[in-house]
Amino acid sequence: APDATELAGVLGVSASWFKARFRRQMGMPPGEYVQRARIERARELLLAGSRVTDVAIAMGFSSSQYFATVYKRFTGRSPGVLRRGSGAAVA
Repeated sequence: APDATELAGVLGVSASWFKARFRRQMGMPPGEYVQRARIERARELLLAGSRVTDVAIAMGFSSSQYFATVYKRFTGRSPGVLRRGSGAAVA
């Protein structure tokens, strides 16, 4: 996925202008918006029964541990807890 600097270049504006405008419109910086979208998609995959490691890879995280850390920061609980709560078998 393109980062904020690349998107700004496509739009013909500076990265700082793009980031400020994005924050004003969306209420958060572009990077946080992307992370929240990734975590929401990960949540959907976990609820569907996907393994934590598989979700971490699918969402582009460098490791399942890093994914778990980011997931917990955004949701307040670990991805394993969500899987266990969904009735999916823990793998």
